[in-house]
This record gives sequence, structure tokens and C-alpha cells, in this order.
Amino acid sequence: MTPRLQDDASGTAARFIDDICAALQTAELIDERMRQTASAAAVARVIDVRLARIQASLDRVEARLSVVEHELADLIKPSWPF
Repeated sequence: MTPRLQDDASGTAARFIDDICAALQTAELIDERMRQTASAAAVARVIDVRLARIQASLDRVEARLSVVEHELADLIKPSWPF
């Protein structure tokens, strides 16, 4: 093999190696992003469940407050004939 062909072969091999390394790095970045996305989705589901529980608690508090307001209104109503 002539020196020129050796240089061409070495250059081609180096480019292939660089391309393979770049592809592997890209795949690693994609995998990491996918893991982060999956993790964020899991956290979002947990937060949604907690938010639903909080909303249900607030709804119960609001319903109870309404009952208490009506009871209070009945207690402070002026008695007849005053």
C-alpha cells in the first residue's frame, strides 16, 4: 500500500470513528433526555394526585363552611317581635 493510500485509509477510518463516537454521544443524550422526561412525567402524576386530594379537602371544607354559615345566620336572626 502506498503512503498516500495509507493516509486516505487512516483518514477515512478516523472519520468513521469520529462519526461512531458522535452517534454514541447523541444516543446517550437522547437516553438521558428520555429518562428526565419520564421522571418529570412521574413527578407530574404524583403532583396531580396530591392536587386532587387537596381539592377534595377544600371542597369538603367549603361545604362544611356553608353549613356553619347557615347555622350562624339562624343563631343571629332577630327573634320576633324584636
